[in-house]
Amino acid sequence: MQAKQVLLIEKDRIQQKVIANLLSVVGHDAVILNGDRDRLHGIIAHERIDVVLADWDLLSDGEQALLHDLKGLGVSSRIPLVTMLPERPSNEVDNAREVGLEHFVKRPFGSEALDEAIRTVLPDSNDETPEPSQEPLRNTDYPKSMQEFLRSKAPLPQKRSADQMARSLFLEGKAALEAKSYARAASQFTAAIKVRPLFPDAFKGLAMAAQGARDMNRFRQYLLKTVEAHLRLRQLDKASAFFQVIRRHYPAAPNIFKIYGDALLRSGKVEDAVAVYQTAETLFPADPDVPLALAMIYQQSGRNEEAVEHVTRVLEQDAADPRAGEMYMTLTGRQWRNASIDDIMDEADEDVEVVGFDSLDQPSVQDGAVFEEAEVVEIAMLEDTYSGPVRTLANPTLLIVDDEPHIRMLLEEALEELEDEGVRILMAEDGAQGLETISREKPDLVFLDVMMPKMNGFDVCTAVKKQLALDNVFIVMLTAKGQEFDKVKGRESGTDIYMTKPFSPMDVLSLARKILGLN
Repeated sequence: MQAKQVLLIEKDRIQQKVIANLLSVVGHDAVILNGDRDRLHGIIAHERIDVVLADWDLLSDGEQALLHDLKGLGVSSRIPLVTMLPERPSNEVDNAREVGLEHFVKRPFGSEALDEAIRTVLPDSNDETPEPSQEPLRNTDYPKSMQEFLRSKAPLPQKRSADQMARSLFLEGKAALEAKSYARAASQFTAAIKVRPLFPDAFKGLAMAAQGARDMNRFRQYLLKTVEAHLRLRQLDKASAFFQVIRRHYPAAPNIFKIYGDALLRSGKVEDAVAVYQTAETLFPADPDVPLALAMIYQQSGRNEEAVEHVTRVLEQDAADPRAGEMYMTLTGRQWRNASIDDIMDEADEDVEVVGFDSLDQPSVQDGAVFEEAEVVEIAMLEDTYSGPVRTLANPTLLIVDDEPHIRMLLEEALEELEDEGVRILMAEDGAQGLETISREKPDLVFLDVMMPKMNGFDVCTAVKKQLALDNVFIVMLTAKGQEFDKVKGRESGTDIYMTKPFSPMDVLSLARKILGLN
């Protein structure tokens, strides 16, 4: 029997792990739910669930609300339901049958009993497996003894390398992610990381799986793990670029560079620590801990001028910092006096390059090295091309139409603060779905990708503006960098403005505010 995805509804955390391990032993995957009814609807709607395995105590609790929810979602009628009954009392089977339950497994159970219970309720449970050959083995088929085996010239079975195993698991996770089977994707990415612990793209995959499951805490956690993996691989540029993406959407992200630099310093890797601290200093210019850590390293190595420079930088921001004041006194023999600070002219703000998520690229193995992770691409600043009239809308609706999940995510995160101002944000994954949503919801603003399956952006725009005559729907067409935008076709289809990907989230937000007439 092929591996099945089992929704395990169990409140006890220890039992969750035990039963999930039993399912794994017999080749099945577990999606764990602790009885949260709100999360249940999302799992049934978005995950491929073959069997539901539920604890009787949860099903019978209160007014059997969870059981009613399951039946309302098609569980029992469409998706088989196996109920885990307690060993005692014995009349629980009768009680369960009274509420329409038919399939049970009694605790305590082992992997074989659990597998048998699952096989019983599945349509393919009666599939016959081929009988093993009854032909007797011949002595020529295999060596009689270890000595004979060693003397034989038969090639040894080739064992897959860790890189190959991790790559295979990663690709399975990527396929599951594309199929929106987020629990399965997370399982495969986790398995890949167990084989190859420093695998940034697998951590990024876990983040995208968590984001798909709307688990934002894990989403942020795995984004930081991606940065950490890059750091451990000494890929400072990639770590820095990816971290800038995270801070756009997670301003309170901890200074993981300082944390990792401290760990390197404690292990005696001073040069590596300095490189990480220098990157942290660029990313966190207002954090006094980083320049003070560098100053201490420079002082210990006799590079006093560089130490004074970093301490001075801290004191210029906060003259009352006691650590910096004490170190300045030790280095120079005098107290800090910031007499010239008023004479320092404010420097003009420089444009900051913004980076965004690239898609999960397939990793490659070269010379046994770790994988080539998905590149983080630079995003050009978006020119403010909209100079039309400002709209004033009550409870406006905004629609994002793009077939690339990471672009939808980037736009959603960039625009999410508009929801606090009453803007409703909708999503569509292809042109056909986008047109259907526009026809039904009549949004005020649409971010529409050009190249999409089923229906491209030009055709969607033509249908909206000419067939549906929805002239009030403002359409921003998204085109990829390096892809020449057909301005004639865009004008004929009714496109209001176009924007080149990749783009700055802050400029997208500013553009949306301007079009919707929000302050």
